[in-house]
Amino acid sequence: MPQAKMQSDIFGAGRGSAATSGSVTSEVATTAKGAFGDMTTKVKEKAAEFGHAAGDALHTSRISTANALDGAAKYVRSHGASEIKADVEQLVKGNPGKSVLAAAAVGFLLARTLDRRD
Repeated sequence: MPQAKMQSDIFGAGRGSAATSGSVTSEVATTAKGAFGDMTTKVKEKAAEFGHAAGDALHTSRISTANALDGAAKYVRSHGASEIKADVEQLVKGNPGKSVLAAAAVGFLLARTLDRRD
């Protein structure tokens, strides 16, 4: 089969008038625009769903953090320094490994904070 004939069969050239191929092109463009519009809508919907889920998670986390801080504040208000010291000593004796890790983390964060101030 000659190459020109094969190309015309593949690309649909030579079939009907220019008006027919123009309308086919127009239909393809319209279909593509519709599909692209549908895809854009779906992406926007998914992004909105993700935003709502992230907001809900942040709200839940904020509430639990606030409750924990409130509990700590109540503890500090209701106990004297000697009671707090005794509770910390008891906590450290009961959990020496975790206490060392916590002290190291606090020391690291404190050092970084002080280093940035210079």
